[in-house]
Amino acid sequence: LEDGTRPIPVQEQAVRALFYLTTANTQDDTTTTTDTTDTDTTITTNANVRICRNMLDCCTSSQSGVSLQRWALATLQNCIPPILSQKEEEFDFVSCGAIMILCSLLSSDDADIRNHATAALTATLYSSPTQSNNIASSIYESGALQTSLVQMLLSADTAVVTMACTFVKCLLLTHNA
Repeated sequence: LEDGTRPIPVQEQAVRALFYLTTANTQDDTTTTTDTTDTDTTITTNANVRICRNMLDCCTSSQSGVSLQRWALATLQNCIPPILSQKEEEFDFVSCGAIMILCSLLSSDDADIRNHATAALTATLYSSPTQSNNIASSIYESGALQTSLVQMLLSADTAVVTMACTFVKCLLLTHNA
């Protein structure tokens, strides 16, 4: 994934594998042992940071297909909470452009991409108490909220509307804190 020279179907399979490896249940089973050390935690966090950077690249590549972007966003959503809960200074979501990328994906033509981007932004806000104000300000300043949130709130799918409401609630709580 890092050099981007692999064909899109191969990249998509790799991202799918990373998604399943980073799901909360799988991570909890494989990383929680009785003698977990700081080194193990650091290795896991560094792996998640690396995965996060690669997934952001997959989301922004002009060559990547919609399916690859969907899987990359879902994987990114899994990697955000462990990074921010353990070592927030390791990966600054605002300065690296992750918030800008996720906000730009809120206006995607694909509903699944919009939903995954919303869920990833919500996970970022919930997982980062020290950075949440900075993250919320970046989201507001991006200008992507107006049209994308209206589009999501007008959806016929109640799950999409619920997700949009959760995101707005999280933004308001963060901004008012």
